[in-house]
Amino acid sequence: MKQSSGDFLGVPGYWTLEDLALAGKVVMFECVHCGHTEILDIAALASRHGPQTRVNFFKRNMACSRCGKTGMHGEGD
Repeated sequence: MKQSSGDFLGVPGYWTLEDLALAGKVVMFECVHCGHTEILDIAALASRHGPQTRVNFFKRNMACSRCGKTGMHGEGD
């Protein structure tokens, strides 16, 4: 799938956490600052932020659990 500027994690940026869960996506986070990687728990994020939270929210706002800085790259399967 060719990504447009609105795409993130291999899915359209307008997708929600609920969309990711229903599609069975596994999402891996990589910090742009320290390179730390981890697989995101979509169910836990939906519980904390709400299932209708859009994917683009995390592109801008998710902080690394190692260094605490914001900014991420991601991949989805």
